[in-house]
Parts: sequence; C-alpha cells; structure tokens
Amino acid sequence: MSAKAKGKKPKRSGSMVQQIAAKQAVSRASENRNLLAECSSVVFNDKESSFRVELFPKLTSDHLDWCVALLSDNMKQYYESVWGWNEREKRKELIHEASRILLLFDSTDNQPKAFLHFRFEVVDNKIPVLYVYEIQLSMDIRGRGVGRYLMELVEQIARTTKMKQVMLTCFKQNESAMQFYGRALGYELDPSDPSYFPEQFPGGVQYCILSKRIE
Repeated sequence: MSAKAKGKKPKRSGSMVQQIAAKQAVSRASENRNLLAECSSVVFNDKESSFRVELFPKLTSDHLDWCVALLSDNMKQYYESVWGWNEREKRKELIHEASRILLLFDSTDNQPKAFLHFRFEVVDNKIPVLYVYEIQLSMDIRGRGVGRYLMELVEQIARTTKMKQVMLTCFKQNESAMQFYGRALGYELDPSDPSYFPEQFPGGVQYCILSKRIE
C-alpha cells in the first residue's frame, strides 16, 4: 500500500468494507447448494424437445468425461491457437471445489446435451461476480435458444446470490460467440479487458473479457 493510500483513512476504510462484503457474498453463494430454487424455470421446451437443468457441485465421472469430450470437440482449436490445449487442466478446472456445473438433459432419453461451468469470485478485490468459465452445447441443439436460456438462468443465479455482475472470457476469433454475448445478451468489454492496457499487452491478445451488470 502506498503512502498516499495510507493517508486517506476514510477511503481506505470504505474499500476495506467493500472487500469484506464481496468476500462474504461470494462465500454465501458458494455454500448455497440450492441455487436453482429461486430461478423461474429449470425446464426448457421448444417445438422439438423438452430439456431440464440440474446443478452439480461435483460431477460424476461419466458426466465429467462427457463435458471434457464436448469441450474438446467445440473448443480445442481455439485453445490451441491461444493458450494451448491441456485436457488434464480442463478436468481439474471442472472438478475444482469452487466450480458449479449446470447440466442440461434431454427429457426424452435423459442424455446430457449442454453444460455451463461457473464459479463465484471476487474481482478487483471488491466486486463479487459470477464468472462463466465455459458454456458448451451439443451440435444438434444449437440455434434453438438453449444457449440464451442457460445464460439467462445463470444471470438469475447471480441476481439471487447478490453478485454485482456476470463475467466471461471469449476468443475473438469465435465470431458467433462474440455476437451472441454482445448483440443478443448485451455483454460489453469489462474494464479489466486487456485492450484497455496496451502498455501491458503491446502485441494485443486473441481474447476479450466481457461483463454484464446484474444489479
């Protein structure tokens, strides 16, 4: 902490209050095992099928294998072009104690068709957020509103748990995803996006950080 910051006791106190409040909000949300209770609906219907959503604080081994396989099919090419693909690390992320997984099942055959991986986190030392790590859909259900439904569902979770915003990272070359988050859902560049810090990223980056205020 700088001498200048130390000299502003009231402001430092307010910042400390924000930090404590943010950590408490994230702690309460992380301990909540009934996050879907206050959501409007955990059933999604279209003209072709009926789907249901379940929350998994911890995935079964079969569901974990399915999620990793779907993630690899959909996103491996993007990861390889930016950070590299590491299946072991992806498995660790999915089963991390802070991870929460929404699985969407086809009600007719009880097979998983999509998943959304999120965590509750504190950013900038004072902002409680719901961070979407992954949202992946099987090819056969794309274009039917499932992605929007899952994102709106997770926004409801963020609202009921008192998170300030929903955040996510998106590969710039994934143009359909960029349009989906921006035009369809109203996400914007977050103040933490690397584009605001050219001195730290002189060559630019191939991803962006998006957010949407929930309050």
